[in-house]
Amino acid sequence: MSSQPFAQGHGGGGGGGRRFQQPELRPEDIPDRQVSLRRIGRLFIPYRVRLGLLLGLIVLGSVLSVASPFLLREAVDEGIIGHNLQLLTWLVAGMIALAVINGVISVAQTWISNQVGQRVMHDLRAAVYAHLQRMSLAFFTRTRSGEVQARIAYDIGGIDEVIHGRVRLGIMAYLANAEAADFNELKAALEATQGNLSVHLRKLEDAGYVAIEKSFLARKPLTRIRLTPSGRKAFAAYLEALGRLLREA
Repeated sequence: MSSQPFAQGHGGGGGGGRRFQQPELRPEDIPDRQVSLRRIGRLFIPYRVRLGLLLGLIVLGSVLSVASPFLLREAVDEGIIGHNLQLLTWLVAGMIALAVINGVISVAQTWISNQVGQRVMHDLRAAVYAHLQRMSLAFFTRTRSGEVQARIAYDIGGIDEVIHGRVRLGIMAYLANAEAADFNELKAALEATQGNLSVHLRKLEDAGYVAIEKSFLARKPLTRIRLTPSGRKAFAAYLEALGRLLREA
């Protein structure tokens, strides 16, 4: 019988039959990849009814905003100049009703957009927790607990609630490309009512994300809005945090 030891390929020396396991990937080991719009859209599928209602309110508010100048024209031409007091009364009542309805629509738009945004954030948070529950024990033994807690707290907390809203997010995205825009330009681009846009601009201004400059051009008031450096930084952090959550959810 040969005195030479068994070759390693037959299960003899060296490893002694030990089984080598491939180390499990940690979150930071996974390369970043671009998040598709289709994946983002899937987050809003459960709220398509609310989004449809929000779109309908936007269209309705735009139509009512266009109708107001026509009522004013008729009030001047037919009511005042034509000395038709009854028609003038009805037209003035109609303009008041339009202003009230526009205010209600503005509040409803803000409420629905904030509700959808908060629910999407809740779904992302629940998805992150569910993903952690599915991880093996080896992941938690190799990963520091503080690192896991920081990822949960800061990644989700990185979604700035000041920016996370349909109108405010639209304002930030528009100004990020246009550098500056006047009030009417933003109003037309976002299809928002005057009151609704004013409320959201005030919130962004209070947070220091936008700067509002008021002046006069040809004796007409002009309101210019621009993105501040802190606002640009906050918007970039918002996009980074949202993309990171979508990749890991």
